[in-house]
Amino acid sequence: MDQQRLNELQTSLARIDDFIRAAVSRADASGESPTDSLRGLIVSREEVGEYLDQPPLSVPDRLTSLPALM
Repeated sequence: MDQQRLNELQTSLARIDDFIRAAVSRADASGESPTDSLRGLIVSREEVGEYLDQPPLSVPDRLTSLPALM
């Protein structure tokens, strides 16, 4: 992948991060319990923050120490 395409991908991923941040803000503002609307799929606020604080295309530090699947 050339540098221009990588930059375009990172820009697109940054926009997705912005959409996620906006969705989390809207969910917080709604006052509803996130556990009700997510029905068993729970990602903590800390996890969301950790993912969004990482540069696009990187792996959060807590995942780098997991054993390989293959």
